[in-house]
Amino acid sequence: MPDNHVESNVHPDAPIHEGTHSSIPHPPPEDHPHNHPNVNKPVPDTGWRGQPQIPSRDGGSYEKDFLHKPPYEWDSDGDLFKPKYKSQCWCGNLAFEFHGNPLDAKHCHCKQCQRLHGAPFQWAVIFPKTSVRMVQNKDDSLHFFSTEKLIGTHSVPCKVSCNVCRSPVFDEGRNTVLAYPSSFQFLDYKIPLDFQPTAHIFYSQRVMEVPDGVPKWAGHKGDSELLQELTEEEGVAEIQGSSFQSPWAGQTVQDVTGIVTAKDKYGAWILGERSDDLRVSSGLRIYGSSAIKSVSIGDEISVSGRITEYRPAYSTNDLFLTELDLPHDVRILSRGNKVEPLVLGKDRIPPTSNLSVADTGRDSWLSVPGNVTLLESVNPILQPELYGLDFWESLEGEIVTVPAPVALNFPDRFGSVWVHGDWPVEGRNSRGGLTLTFSGEDGTPEAHPGAILIGHPLDNTRNPRTSMGTLLSDITGIVTYQYGSYYVLPLTAPSILTIPAEKVFPSSLLSSGRPCELTIGDYNVENMGPRSHHIASVAEHIVHYLNSPDIVFVQEIQDDSGAKNDGVVSANKTLSALTTAIAKASKGDAQYRFINVEPEDNVDGGKPGGNIRVAYLWRPESVSLVPGSPVGNATQGTEVIIDVEGQIHLSYNPGRIDPLNAAWEEARKPIAAAWQTTSGNRFYTVNVHFSSKRYSSSVEGDARPPINGKSAQRSAQANVTANFVHSLLTRDPDASIIVGGDMNEFLQTRSVFRPFAGLLTDINKVANVPSAERYTYVYDHHAQEIDHIFVSSSVAARGAEVEHVHVNTWAASAGARASDHDPSVAKVWVCAPEPGLGLEQEVDGPEFPSYMYEYDDNVQVVL
Repeated sequence: MPDNHVESNVHPDAPIHEGTHSSIPHPPPEDHPHNHPNVNKPVPDTGWRGQPQIPSRDGGSYEKDFLHKPPYEWDSDGDLFKPKYKSQCWCGNLAFEFHGNPLDAKHCHCKQCQRLHGAPFQWAVIFPKTSVRMVQNKDDSLHFFSTEKLIGTHSVPCKVSCNVCRSPVFDEGRNTVLAYPSSFQFLDYKIPLDFQPTAHIFYSQRVMEVPDGVPKWAGHKGDSELLQELTEEEGVAEIQGSSFQSPWAGQTVQDVTGIVTAKDKYGAWILGERSDDLRVSSGLRIYGSSAIKSVSIGDEISVSGRITEYRPAYSTNDLFLTELDLPHDVRILSRGNKVEPLVLGKDRIPPTSNLSVADTGRDSWLSVPGNVTLLESVNPILQPELYGLDFWESLEGEIVTVPAPVALNFPDRFGSVWVHGDWPVEGRNSRGGLTLTFSGEDGTPEAHPGAILIGHPLDNTRNPRTSMGTLLSDITGIVTYQYGSYYVLPLTAPSILTIPAEKVFPSSLLSSGRPCELTIGDYNVENMGPRSHHIASVAEHIVHYLNSPDIVFVQEIQDDSGAKNDGVVSANKTLSALTTAIAKASKGDAQYRFINVEPEDNVDGGKPGGNIRVAYLWRPESVSLVPGSPVGNATQGTEVIIDVEGQIHLSYNPGRIDPLNAAWEEARKPIAAAWQTTSGNRFYTVNVHFSSKRYSSSVEGDARPPINGKSAQRSAQANVTANFVHSLLTRDPDASIIVGGDMNEFLQTRSVFRPFAGLLTDINKVANVPSAERYTYVYDHHAQEIDHIFVSSSVAARGAEVEHVHVNTWAASAGARASDHDPSVAKVWVCAPEPGLGLEQEVDGPEFPSYMYEYDDNVQVVL
């Protein structure tokens, strides 16, 4: 099997949280900077001259005279103490005066303050002890409680209150007093600006949100984490934001509320209040199973934690997933709540055509070079109505329903399957799959952004085994991102409703027996060795579905020892086994001959030891190789010559095309051949197998456009092939040439095929095959044509037919396939029909354009 694409090798059930997180710092609110004017004020001289300079600095009950030191009864030297404020307990037995303004004002949310005050938080203003003086202590009403020793004695820090009315008066510390503004008597009941809190401290322990715009610290002000404020109007939607990354990333949030919509062994998902902004998701992943172990689906919960942007360390091209991790303080607010999933195709409709605004270039997501932009570095504002990645990102964490899902492929090795639902799509083929075509809107390659992967069901049921076109029951699940793609994780596995009933019919194209009208097959037989189990199946396909074409281009023929790495390079046993099986399948009717050019050992890529190569099979009653030239070897390049008869021939027949060119490094070399019909007319073929797409990046990954692995090498290979075709056409502009094989590239990647412009025409264009039916392979969500047949203008002008026979892409299961490629068969005129057949008008077609697509003018072509 060729390395045509790259798949993740990580199972969806594997733990995935050993990765990195993005960090987006957030400054405190502009109107509450760290250096608030009330902070770090100097301690005023109020006339205290006693010892110690800072009263009760050491604290403790041994200070027998503490009642004659600040903040109690004491004398001010020179009357420097100027009372500005007065406070008293509820009954009036205790009263205090305060000099000047407080140093600072804070709300404290620590558990101690909550319990001792019987309130969600404490409001306190901070004065130096020397700025406080007791002016009344009627009936010896002072009461002390040491918060360190937990006894009713004066030992700082301690709580001071009235033992009559039990009103709290202030907290006495070693240096300062934290007085309570509610006990102050303000003129006109107006609270002075200096009493307004500059911070919330120990906000991480809060029991309620205070959406006042004041900075909130996890612990002490300036010495702990600054927390973002979550207002009553903010929630999951505000955390998600309108870009790919959360504006809260790296920050701690408190009391985020939502209804639990799903759980797995790593955590849960919650749904907050849905936003009217279509760019913003209202779902959120909660990562951390122990903290939410007791919650159930349908519970409305409040949870605190850290907002992170996560991707695994081993998948640096993944997009980030917004999560709340380190969950704590989980509270169940209510149970049994019902949520309505968003119905895709109704409530939200995926876009068609494009994946990302960052996919610049004429070929959109197939433009080369790739990796020009990292999407997460740009972090653009989402445009879900235009771009597929934006659409699914705007639903990250949401619960959705995919109505009437149609499978686009076989399940992958983890049981996940690509589907599209009941919404508009482009390129839908007759089987129900989505074929890679050009978009009707702007002529760019259709990316099928409405397709989505259905992942492992959250209840551990199993997804059914699907094939292209399988109709499933509605799927409800959670939108997430993992392993390089967006997924819907179903709450439970869907069931199969219908399976495509249409069976694969044999090609309608038959060999006519006319010398100039030939059928030509093309088949990548997937690592075929002499003892491969699929030889008989491939033979059946060639005989009963391709109707035993006159010539068959085959690719991936292994040497006579198969995958054994033993230095063997001959493939005579492999090709003999195949032609013998064909003869058996045809009951002796199809007796093929074969030829190939033996490669150097382990030089042409593919599975080590396999030495895969291209080869020809042909029926000698229809065609033969033009004699007079030897068969080339691995390093000899065939060239166009004029033979003794004055006709175009090849120096090696068959022979490799420029095999020492760097374009063919670790790649299969193409084989060119000169043929003649039974009427003596000559034509020429090139059988190719371009480099694989190994090292490609995920289509839905961070690199934009995605990396199209080895596209530059395939461009060079197309250029070498075009040079050879050009050399033939230079000698004879009317030469009949057929180029075919596994090119491992889509025609929609126009830059790769630009060298063919003016030389060759896609046979699908000649035969008017509908765009959606042009596919020979299926990978991920795309039915795609990577096996191609091109013809020269003289062949195109005579007309042609082609059929792609879907014996493998329409198989009941991946295991039932003989190969991962479909074969194709074409019917072409390699020379003008002989007079008297009455076919002159039929084949006298118009001149076809040299190629059906436009190309990027920036790509250099060497001819």
